[in-house]
Amino acid sequence: MIIRDLQPGDCFAQHLDGQTVRFEVIAIQTTGRQIQVTFRSPMGISSANYHRNAYIAASRH
Repeated sequence: MIIRDLQPGDCFAQHLDGQTVRFEVIAIQTTGRQIQVTFRSPMGISSANYHRNAYIAASRH
């Protein structure tokens, strides 16, 4: 999934430490050449900055 294509409400899963973890995109904010994405998961809420063309290896749910 390309970061610039994410929208609030999108959900995806990643395999972390042998478990499948589901993430929900709750906010997107463009900051210059980067995009700040806020996610919700069973571990809580977290944000990360990505380049617009960055790719997340995940499956959509």
